[in-house]
Amino acid sequence: LEYNRFEDAFDSLLKVKIIYKNLAKSKDSLEAAIYEEKIAQVEPLLRLCSYNIQNRTGQDMSSLDVLENEYNKRESLDEKVANSIVGTRKVNLENITTITYQGKAIPLKTPKLKS
Repeated sequence: LEYNRFEDAFDSLLKVKIIYKNLAKSKDSLEAAIYEEKIAQVEPLLRLCSYNIQNRTGQDMSSLDVLENEYNKRESLDEKVANSIVGTRKVNLENITTITYQGKAIPLKTPKLKS
């Protein structure tokens, strides 16, 4: 934004917003609230970029939701974020060696218990 590269900034901010939305869907309510707050912080910057792009090029940037959907389809960010979340969960499950239940640590000895 500092160098008046509004198109690049708009693309990056739109990508961030889509990723935050997907992360908020996959988290519990407390973490989702944090991502919703981050989305709220990004939206004024998106509006600023769209306003400047519209003034320079005359391109219709009034509907951010439509632009967000088009960008998401073009970049397939939903799939990328979902695959990343699934991969992270698998790695976390593979690394589990104990479970804590009522304050007692129970070791997981068989692969069947880990899954």
